[in-house]
Amino acid sequence: MSDPTMTAAPSTEKQRFVVLDLLRFAAALAVVLFHFGFRGWIEDASGYLAFPNFAHIAKYGFLGVDAFFLISGFVILLTALNRSPSSFVASRITRLYPAYWLCVCAAFAGFYLLEGRNDGEAWLTWLVNLTMFQEFLGAEHIDGIYWTLAVELRFYLLIFIVLLLGQMRRIEYFLWLWLGSLLLIDLHVVSSPQWLDEALLRPWAHYFIAGAAFYLVWLQGLRWHRWLLLGLCALRAVQHAYWYMLLKVKLTAVPMDRWVVCAVVLGLFALFMAIALRKVPAIKLGRLAGVGALTYPLYLVHELLGKLLLFGKLDERFSSLQLIAVTALAVLCAWAIQRGAEQPLAGWLNKKLQPRVSLVKAQTLEARSESP
Repeated sequence: MSDPTMTAAPSTEKQRFVVLDLLRFAAALAVVLFHFGFRGWIEDASGYLAFPNFAHIAKYGFLGVDAFFLISGFVILLTALNRSPSSFVASRITRLYPAYWLCVCAAFAGFYLLEGRNDGEAWLTWLVNLTMFQEFLGAEHIDGIYWTLAVELRFYLLIFIVLLLGQMRRIEYFLWLWLGSLLLIDLHVVSSPQWLDEALLRPWAHYFIAGAAFYLVWLQGLRWHRWLLLGLCALRAVQHAYWYMLLKVKLTAVPMDRWVVCAVVLGLFALFMAIALRKVPAIKLGRLAGVGALTYPLYLVHELLGKLLLFGKLDERFSSLQLIAVTALAVLCAWAIQRGAEQPLAGWLNKKLQPRVSLVKAQTLEARSESP
């Protein structure tokens, strides 16, 4: 297992993967259509389908989350290589918080204030949600979709620890240790308390591990131990996707086809293998080049729009048109958030954080130069 930090090209950190931008947007749209066209209407396993002709496709949109985590493993390793711990944290803050703060405030107004929940406990929940650590502090999510952010934060913490220990050159050993620990738990060789399951991201870790491994393949090539690592991750992903499908069936009382779920999961792995082996042709998006940037705000804002404009407010005469209109509005709002709030706030945050990051780097270099 070679050192990824020694073979990374200087421009790797700025490398854009257009196909990942497209995939990320497609994953976000799949989640939106899952909620708008299927899940948002079903309470207590009622099996109700507001769009019966569309639900047979929309009900598989939950797999967009699987794609998100696979992409995250790939992109975060790309971002973390050759970075200091402080620089990595700064990059995550500027990436996650600007759009999130705006959407949390909007969600608080839509899910709490409009419902008459404006007591001290509600405002405290809003303040805690602004930190993005609400799940770790025992507070509820203002918007249920924020649960995926808690998963991402755990992954970032693990990468941060590796950076802090100065072991990024051994990241592949860490991936094997992570997956090996999970397999021992899965096979009941060892038992694990809930806190350990959460720390190891037990339900989702295979996607982050596989995404990081695919980036190593892209960077250094495919070797037998990476074949094995990715194969084990793919098997675990199929197993988990099947379990997650059963959970969705239980919650909705709507049957799903396990072969469709398996095909989507394995298709994601096949696509990433093609990307990692550089077999995907170059794609030019032209004016749509920024479509990937809409993914995060689209994911954050869509549930609020569904509540305000769609769920329980469907006009049976124009139901399909209403679905299309609200989906289009969600994309438009995502664009407005990205251009009007995310970009300027990210620039402001970057200016505030960069001097501190530079100071930490200078202190680190000074300490290294003074060490024997």
